[in-house]
Amino acid sequence: MSLTAQETERHLLNKMKSLTVYQNKNIIYEHEGKWLHPLLDFEIFLKEHPEYDPSTLKVHDKIVGKASAMLTARLGIKQVHAALLSSLAKPVFEENNIAYTYDEIVDKLPCKTEVLLQDVTSLDQAHKIITQRAEKSIKN
Repeated sequence: MSLTAQETERHLLNKMKSLTVYQNKNIIYEHEGKWLHPLLDFEIFLKEHPEYDPSTLKVHDKIVGKASAMLTARLGIKQVHAALLSSLAKPVFEENNIAYTYDEIVDKLPCKTEVLLQDVTSLDQAHKIITQRAEKSIKN
């Protein structure tokens, strides 16, 4: 049985890690979590590993919406590849001089966080909203 290109892409997307971070060609961090937890955990990783300069790292993220873009920009990352990119992430990357590529783009993600951050421009304010939502999800 042969797969169509779309089926093959969907299969590969399902198998890839949620977040993979590279320094040069070496993987320094991987996470299989959902929502924004991989990026929030990566923020902790960077605090524990000050030997990594975020501006030299490349992030491969499975799904990148505005929230993910804002967290990535706040961390100081300058290169991102998204398997699926929300068009709402593009201005965040462009305003923060982040080089980005993607496999597929959509207008916006069907995600409550994307709606909550629609009019937010401050990276710190976005981080606060996201971490509050993350804390609520852990308590529930």
